[in-house]
Amino acid sequence: MTDSSNLVGPVRMAHVVLPVLAMLSGCEQEPMKMTEPTPKPGVELAFDVPQEATAQIVHVVTRDIPAGAAIPWHTHPGVEMAYVESGDLELELAGQDAVRLAPGDNFTVLRGTVHSGKNVGEESARLVLTYVVDKDALLRSPADPPGD
Repeated sequence: MTDSSNLVGPVRMAHVVLPVLAMLSGCEQEPMKMTEPTPKPGVELAFDVPQEATAQIVHVVTRDIPAGAAIPWHTHPGVEMAYVESGDLELELAGQDAVRLAPGDNFTVLRGTVHSGKNVGEESARLVLTYVVDKDALLRSPADPPGD
């Protein structure tokens, strides 16, 4: 945590020292105006996570998917929650129509759901992924495509 007294002192001193220096130097310069920094926009998402009976662990990762690349059919031993940071993707869940995803979109895949995806854009795509999965299980297991 930052000690705010270190931040406030120089700002207050600038309001006092700069006008005095301008007066002593004989110039009629306006004092420097100090402004608060503009906060950068961020992303905050909240997801409902089903309670599981086994010990679980949370993984938060980013994944870059090259243009045209496909993610093979697979499952997870828990919930996958994702935010599309950049790029155009298509998500397929077993038994459902494919869904197009763009930057700012998010999705949730429940435990054991067979799913896949692909980058349908012309540039690399980036996902921010959060997994809440069984502690000692593999994060991802290959699965047969639905209907096989």
